[in-house]
Amino acid sequence: MDKQLDIEQFLKDFFIANHCDVIQKKTGKLTVQLTVDMDKALMNRPFYWQYVEATGNVGQPQKLTFNMDPNEMTSEGEWIHFGSPRLEKIYNHLRKTGKFIHLFEELQVSKNTMLHPWLLTNYCIMYEGKQKKEELFSIGLNLINGTFVFEMMDYLKDINLAPSISDRCYTVSPLIKISSGYQRIENYIHEYVMNQQHE
Repeated sequence: MDKQLDIEQFLKDFFIANHCDVIQKKTGKLTVQLTVDMDKALMNRPFYWQYVEATGNVGQPQKLTFNMDPNEMTSEGEWIHFGSPRLEKIYNHLRKTGKFIHLFEELQVSKNTMLHPWLLTNYCIMYEGKQKKEELFSIGLNLINGTFVFEMMDYLKDINLAPSISDRCYTVSPLIKISSGYQRIENYIHEYVMNQQHE
């Protein structure tokens, strides 16, 4: 059930970040009013949107209800879980549109303040054998001193980020290049996987 709660939080974060209205009446069930962009990305209605745009009409994005509670699979809503087609569609959308983003910590400071450069990567490791299993990792790497921070997305929840730098803040050039930073994180993930039980 913990993994289902991870999916639930992921969906909430994903849809809120994409400006969709999210309604949650109880744990395990979400209703989402899609935006036009999200409807186009997730609902597979290209002919509808082509018609709407060709005729100059205003389209009606759809509303989705997701059910993540395995005890209520027959109730209203689309059953969503790791491996479900809708979740895969969301992952694919993120792979295409959300691979890279460059943000700055928002600060209100009265004197010049240096911002440290970080590289954050999110990984999903999929194991496949008699059973399937997935593990999610959020790893941050300080590009000045090489420090790793795990569960980085949890750490960032309490920090305001923005696409532009705050007044009186400045950046420094990273000592570790982005490509080298990725390689360090990849090496950690590879070593982690190799140390798991594989039978």
